[in-house]
Amino acid sequence: MRRVARSYLSGNRRVRVLEDLDLDLPAGQRLAIMGRSGSGKTTLLHLAGVMDTPDSGEIRIAGRAVQDLGEPFRTRLRAREIGLVFQDFNLMDSLSVADNIGLPLWLNGIRDSGRVGRLAEQLAVGDLLARYPWQLSGGEKQRVAIARALVHRPRLVLADEPTGALDEETAADVLALLAQATDEAGVAVLVVTHSEQAAGICNRRLLLATGRLQEAPAVAVK
Repeated sequence: MRRVARSYLSGNRRVRVLEDLDLDLPAGQRLAIMGRSGSGKTTLLHLAGVMDTPDSGEIRIAGRAVQDLGEPFRTRLRAREIGLVFQDFNLMDSLSVADNIGLPLWLNGIRDSGRVGRLAEQLAVGDLLARYPWQLSGGEKQRVAIARALVHRPRLVLADEPTGALDEETAADVLALLAQATDEAGVAVLVVTHSEQAAGICNRRLLLATGRLQEAPAVAVK
């Protein structure tokens, strides 16, 4: 991101959320964005996921400027290059675990059913492929969601409070699997979180305040 700005109308007043924001996220790095509620973390995540457009500035993903793309191209870019992990899992109840994980492959026209099984085993849900989301625990749902985010081999994974719905022990297990899987895939990972535990798996942490990013010291999480 280069000199990215984003604002919203609140009544008759325009509220600036991001202003002249710069960000580089190379392949293989896990980056945590932290900050108080209302600081703009979700706005930044939506911009990175091509779900929103900036008022000004440039956003490039995999070398391509994306801020001026039309919606069909934005949708295609998200499907190919980006994996999403949500706090509420966002699985489809009508699909089995195997079909939930394989959904990005179907969207991209990729025929490789073996990839689903291999990734499911890596994320410790290999024995759950025939089940449905309503039959899973919270930790199992999030591991399935991570598998779905990685199965099409995106360049960028975006995680929005990925352990916010989990207890501390389950969160630790899920975060360890997320770190391992993304290390092996070599993807860039952007984690938006309030959690020191979630930030602890990241190589780098940035604090978002007054519309800009600044370095934040890493904190070891035991």
